[in-house]
Amino acid sequence: AVERVARPTRAPGRYDVVWDGRTESGLSAPRGKYVLNIEASREHGGHSFISIPLNLGARPFETRAEAAQELGATLVRYGAAR
Repeated sequence: AVERVARPTRAPGRYDVVWDGRTESGLSAPRGKYVLNIEASREHGGHSFISIPLNLGARPFETRAEAAQELGATLVRYGAAR
């Protein structure tokens, strides 16, 4: 399943992205190993790219990635609501 978000330049700040667990065809994505890729760049500035491996299964989890040049710290939550 591929989910993508591409937007024009945004102001610095905190942004939340929520995926409903469905594929592009509307079916529930199967459990398994996925990679979350996050990229940010500025027109006349830095560029950051991080990859976060995920194993989506029956148990909820949280994982974090450290801040990178153009990205703040990243938190990924899977499963049960906060």
